[in-house]
Amino acid sequence: KADRAVYQATNELVTLSGNPTWTMEMGDGRSDLLTIDPKSRQMFAEGNVSVKLHNIATNALDFALPLASPRTNSTAPKNLDLEISAGLLRYKPGSAIFLKDVRVTSPHEAEQELSCEVLAAFFADQTNTLEELVAEDSVRIRQGALRATGQKAVFFVPKGVVELRGDALSGKPRLEMGGQAYAADLLILDRNNHTFRLKGHYRIEMEQTAARDLVRPSPVR
Repeated sequence: KADRAVYQATNELVTLSGNPTWTMEMGDGRSDLLTIDPKSRQMFAEGNVSVKLHNIATNALDFALPLASPRTNSTAPKNLDLEISAGLLRYKPGSAIFLKDVRVTSPHEAEQELSCEVLAAFFADQTNTLEELVAEDSVRIRQGALRATGQKAVFFVPKGVVELRGDALSGKPRLEMGGQAYAADLLILDRNNHTFRLKGHYRIEMEQTAARDLVRPSPVR
């Protein structure tokens, strides 16, 4: 829907302006300008892009380990909405690419957020369910007191696994939580098993109080 639609006879494109909105099988969206190619089923949205993906297993998208005070049955996937805002969107069947100031949030999970400059979402052919998210360029992840940064993050949604990478310019990806910080060539976060792994050259930092707790001797009995 929109206030105005222009049909171009030469290339058969349709350009919608004036608060265009759309509804698709995987969710709803809106933007300042929307161009549709009916033949290829591709879309290009520009300006204040906002997309809501429906029925996403949000626990598969939790960015790391459970929060300090985990919710009851927090490991059981719940089909909730996921909201993505960006400056541009390029969509074709099976994938959607978001560009410029990308932000991913859930209206049901205020304690977590993902921001980056490029985000690619890939959907299953038959069911249109979200299978994979790839975030690149200045990736920042917030989940409660947890913070993570890197240049690339890959969310394998069905597995509940997140891989976080860096590069030669920005350095290693970094994960901070509980007074400790971890950096490595590759950080692998396994949400389903409540674990994470460091691969390659790694570094662990901790606050003095946390270090003292690790080496504090047991009381003599």
